[in-house]
Amino acid sequence: KLIQSEGVAFNAIDIEAAAERGVFVCNGRGMNASAVAEQTLLLMLGVLKDAVNNDQAVRDGRQIETKEGYMARGDLMELADCTIGLIGFGSIARCVAKTVKVLGAKTFYYSRHRASPEIEQELGATYLPLKELLSVCNMISIHVPVTPETREMVNDRFFSYMRDGSYFINTARGEVVDERALIRALESGKLAMVGLDTLSGEPVRSGHILVNLSPELERRIFFSPHIGGITSSSFLEISSTTK
Repeated sequence: KLIQSEGVAFNAIDIEAAAERGVFVCNGRGMNASAVAEQTLLLMLGVLKDAVNNDQAVRDGRQIETKEGYMARGDLMELADCTIGLIGFGSIARCVAKTVKVLGAKTFYYSRHRASPEIEQELGATYLPLKELLSVCNMISIHVPVTPETREMVNDRFFSYMRDGSYFINTARGEVVDERALIRALESGKLAMVGLDTLSGEPVRSGHILVNLSPELERRIFFSPHIGGITSSSFLEISSTTK
């Protein structure tokens, strides 16, 4: 009678077959918005501050050389130095917008359905068509579900509209990204660094193309193991809420 997703996604459920049998399919819309927004912020700051590689620099005894390199180049950025583009503007993206507004970042968004002027003003987010957003922003964050329209929407053409040296964050689903196109964008310098909480074809095995890159490309990807939405608070929320 009912299929209840344990989270917000339902791309692994055959919706049409359920509808044919009169089976309701429910998800926990919004139950992990705060948790995934935090993970998004972690990845944003992680790529800006090159957190993994800087951690290793200290462990290797290269603290001063690394610090002096940043000081000489003047290229260590704050989030407020970025222009953030949110693709999709559901509950997670809105939570991200609310958070980065506090930190002083300029934020734009693209969605099939534009938010009300009141919501835009409250969250400090301005609507732009997708192509224009990609050309204006240098920190792109994906917040769309997997559908036939969004599957591999992040492809060579998508990256071609982006500014050189941009940052790319995905806490949505790996299937929305053409991962070979992502590698090409890293190789060309279109992307400076990437933060990924999700990859296509999970569970990720050692043979996955994104974990078998050259050392130069490897250091420019910040991974997390799809943990954005699995906090204790989000589990409590899905246990008590069905939408």
